[in-house]
Amino acid sequence: VETWRPAPAAPLPVPFVVLHGQGDSFGQVEASGWARETALACRLHEFPGGHFFILRHWPEIARLIGDALLAGAKSSAGREVETA
Repeated sequence: VETWRPAPAAPLPVPFVVLHGQGDSFGQVEASGWARETALACRLHEFPGGHFFILRHWPEIARLIGDALLAGAKSSAGREVETA
């Protein structure tokens, strides 16, 4: 996050879920910058802790991931899927 600079590109057509530790070396403003990379919703979730917050909050993180996957499956139900 601190040093990555993406090449200019169109925002992705997928929603983002951004996870962030409140005590990490970068702040909420930097984490919310991911919203520029999607054309859809970008949800920021902050957790107590630093860079390794995931170790203490994995059940909630797993729920967030599952919820996001289910929401995506429901929104695409009935749509045709293009294949290359």
